[in-house]
Amino acid sequence: MWKIKVVTNGLAEKECATLCFAGQELKRYLSASTDEMIILGDGQTEEEGVILLGIGLRDALSRVEDTELDDAILIDVKNRGGAITGVNARSVLIAVYRYLTELGYVFVRPGKNGEKVPTRLTEKDVFVNEKPSYRHRAVCIEGSVMYDSIEDMIDWLPKVGMNGYYTQFFTPLIFFQRWYEHKGYEFSNRYLKGESLTPDDVNGMVRMLEREIEKRSLLYYKVGHGWTCEPFGTTSYGWESVEPDSIPEEFTKYIALVNGKREIETTGRYAYVPMIVQLCYGDPAVRKKIVDFFVDYCKKNPHIDYVNFAFADGSNQMCECDLCRDTLPSDFLIMIMNEISDRLEAEKLPTKISFFMYSDTLWPPVKYRFTHEDRACVFFCPISRTYTHPFPTKSDSVMKPFELNKLAFPESVEELLAYYRKWRELYHGDSAVFDYYYMWDCYKDLGGIDRSRVIHKDIQNYRDINLNGLISCQGQRVFCPTSLGMNVIARTLWNREVDFDEVCDYVIRAEYGEDFKLVRDYLQDLSTYSLPEVTRLEKPFIPENIPSYEKGIARAEAFLAVIDEHRRFAEGAEAVSWKYLKFHTELSILLMNTFIEICNGVEPKSLWDRLDDFVSLHEWEHREYFDAFEFKYTYWLLVLTQINKSEGEKAFG
Repeated sequence: MWKIKVVTNGLAEKECATLCFAGQELKRYLSASTDEMIILGDGQTEEEGVILLGIGLRDALSRVEDTELDDAILIDVKNRGGAITGVNARSVLIAVYRYLTELGYVFVRPGKNGEKVPTRLTEKDVFVNEKPSYRHRAVCIEGSVMYDSIEDMIDWLPKVGMNGYYTQFFTPLIFFQRWYEHKGYEFSNRYLKGESLTPDDVNGMVRMLEREIEKRSLLYYKVGHGWTCEPFGTTSYGWESVEPDSIPEEFTKYIALVNGKREIETTGRYAYVPMIVQLCYGDPAVRKKIVDFFVDYCKKNPHIDYVNFAFADGSNQMCECDLCRDTLPSDFLIMIMNEISDRLEAEKLPTKISFFMYSDTLWPPVKYRFTHEDRACVFFCPISRTYTHPFPTKSDSVMKPFELNKLAFPESVEELLAYYRKWRELYHGDSAVFDYYYMWDCYKDLGGIDRSRVIHKDIQNYRDINLNGLISCQGQRVFCPTSLGMNVIARTLWNREVDFDEVCDYVIRAEYGEDFKLVRDYLQDLSTYSLPEVTRLEKPFIPENIPSYEKGIARAEAFLAVIDEHRRFAEGAEAVSWKYLKFHTELSILLMNTFIEICNGVEPKSLWDRLDDFVSLHEWEHREYFDAFEFKYTYWLLVLTQINKSEGEKAFG
């Protein structure tokens, strides 16, 4: 018999709910591996042969700076008795999954197809006393999503030591539309029938997802771009055009003055897209509307831990009027943040406010400073970087001078670090990097091994460059052909000293079984031969690349026989891994043949239909772990860029 008792005495309802959920999860997984009786109940005192779950049950538990935001766990179980504890309810849940992991359970990717549950329970004494290297360990919605993909991601996060989730915008309509509607883009899937989706549909799904977040006491981050739209009566569902007559005068009269005009774009990719339109931030009426709306939003949504503030998602479109032209965008950012902070303090609202160091606000303020740094968190957004090289701990690069609406954004990690360091000379509060490891680059390094190494080194270096974690802005279905990189994110955020090769072997073995080294070597060769520095546009498509692509094609074609052999006897999560590897290998062969043709001067657009067709025909079968929309978006932009650099860059935004 197993006895599990949850200590809930004197705790708030939310904490009790998470602790009870932790107890139910422990019972559920143990029950899958043993026929023994398992009793789950409420309890307060330790007894022999009883596992207590609760907050702060051991004095040896590590100290943390903030018991609501930070995590620490202690597991001390011998002979089916002892304690699984943490500094808060979320930590206790994380500790339960860690205990199960120590017993041999595997949570290699989201969903039941990512779990391996022992058929027979092997008992062992477990002692773990740890706290993570970084506070912020969260995933942010992006890509093309279905409800299940986000629910599975939220469920998976605490299983691997992650602690937060971020839903962008007030209503993240665009991400759901990309999956459910299957229309509206040059690369939409013509083989899948779409269904219309309304904002109310999405808000309903988000409310359900928020219950899943709350059940686990995960940190909840929300909004970001949209504050330049919603307070002024226009929508902020994404980067899509709206009907011109739906844009109210309340919005248009406050548009930034650029080149002598206050107007929204009416032609091109961003015609009638409110999300990218900057406002006249020097106008006190604009700031007041934003501040009032922000504070009211915090009052109505006390369940959100971090409400993120950002300007419009456009660059070099800041206001040039007399009220604005002599003030940096980041100074206006600080002005607004201070007004918000003062109001939140006065009304005793606990909400934390985060803000983007992004685009025009990469350049730090010169006039203003934060008044309430303890409430703030900066998100450093290096969106213009590539992932060939990790962030260094030192850099001799310097900032370029700020030139209103004539900014050239840094591309190298060394340059980006120079901007961040300048910000940190003026701001001393909390911080995280808001990076894009699994937005587009996951489709450029075909094997994923080299990118995972860069991620590992990046996260190891966060502490040395004064970053307190990661908000990973990414697709949710990014586990094909391997979940290595996502596990590297989770494990290195928890312990920055973790060994890369140890994680690599653990993850790929969990995915592919005892012959995992064959897969690791194959994926490493794909990383090498696919020349990701070319698909990242760091180097050109030239005939000299062709021998490398040919080696990659030969390696992949030969490995198909290995895949087919293992698919004959693989079961469970391993069978799913081999299925996805076959699809990915066939896709990689097609891609590298396409790269050869581009190097030989074949018109890239003429090659697009073949690639689009293959991915579209396989999308439904592989929807759980492969985001076909984001893959096609990435390569559509690559095709555009090969045809016309400016057209590709404009499409990319």
